Amino acid sequence: MIWLLGGTLALLAVAGLAAPWWRPAFAQRRTQQRRAANIAAYRTRLAELEADVAASVVTREAAGGVRDELASRLLQDVEAPPEPEGHATTTPRALLAGVALALGAFTAAWYAAAGTWRTQDLIELSRTDPEAAQQASLNASIARLRARVAKVPGEVESWVWLARSYRTRGSFADAAEAFGKANALRGYQDPDLLVEEGEALAQAQERSMAGAPAARFAQALALAPSHPQALWYAGIAAMQAGDDAGAIGHWERLLRQEIADDLRSVIEHSLARLRQRSGIAAPEATPAPAASAATAALQLRIDVSVVPELAASVQPGDVLFVYAVDPAGPPMPLAVQRLSAAALPLRTTLDDSNSMTAARTLSSLDRWRIVARVSRSGNAAPQAGDFEGSVEVGKTDAGKPVRIVISRAR
Repeated sequence: MIWLLGGTLALLAVAGLAAPWWRPAFAQRRTQQRRAANIAAYRTRLAELEADVAASVVTREAAGGVRDELASRLLQDVEAPPEPEGHATTTPRALLAGVALALGAFTAAWYAAAGTWRTQDLIELSRTDPEAAQQASLNASIARLRARVAKVPGEVESWVWLARSYRTRGSFADAAEAFGKANALRGYQDPDLLVEEGEALAQAQERSMAGAPAARFAQALALAPSHPQALWYAGIAAMQAGDDAGAIGHWERLLRQEIADDLRSVIEHSLARLRQRSGIAAPEATPAPAASAATAALQLRIDVSVVPELAASVQPGDVLFVYAVDPAGPPMPLAVQRLSAAALPLRTTLDDSNSMTAARTLSSLDRWRIVARVSRSGNAAPQAGDFEGSVEVGKTDAGKPVRIVISRAR
């Protein structure tokens, strides 16, 4: 509707601006129409005059005088200039002024509706107080989402975005309520949403997992027993409830998955404290099966070098990681060597003794991607600024020198 109104006003404005071109044509047409009417009236009057003469109502001499007078008036009308345009000019000017006012009002309304002024205010505020500008923008987003869920209450995605916006603002009780709406619409069958609701509920009650939060994590695990976040929070909930055995069980299941190194370190440390406190011994490690002669002999000889452009940037304290991963699988290394980057260029080897777990060894695959990475921080996780190179090899390359050139920065 607003586009139709705007288009109509724009057409009227164009018509008003074009008045100097179309107004003279209209005035000329009116003049021609008046003259044609006068000629028709003159001819009719002549016919009537001839009829009066024939009926002896008027003498021929008197009729001649009337005929001359009519002809003189007609000649004056034909030679007269076009009618003045005072009235015609005033009307378009008034119309143009009205259209201009209407366009101004329309533009102001559109500006306000589109939020352009508010956006400009946010830009100005961000220069002086970025945190206040971010908060104002978040509040505006929440207002729009609240209007959306009020209009379409059955739209799950809008409830989820509203809940996450509340959580970002720190309104955890409101976030939990919105996540609850989304979960109800999903029939409490989405483990990710259940975990998010549990998080918000716990944050709303000072990070206590008791009650509703623990129930949501339990629901998520019933749907997805290996859900990493649900296992983590369920372990915390059990520990807070004094159920050390339950917490140990959840976290041991979590450690069997591929998780970030820092999280693994935290969990292992927490497990050690829980076992010491509860007297629960760690499970005995299952001995790795004896390797066959073929797998025992599997060894990758790797020559690592670095291009001159990067060699000058390698510092004495940098760490060199050389590891093998499954080209079609997860990024978790199958085998890894941690060396000093200062020794480059160098030769190293990878075999099953460098494997990180007994379940996933180097010899369990027929093909690998070998990566050599210089870490500036010494962290095993890749980071921006690290130097690296890689090559893909198979079992036919075992025992042969595999050359890797570190040639790019992450």
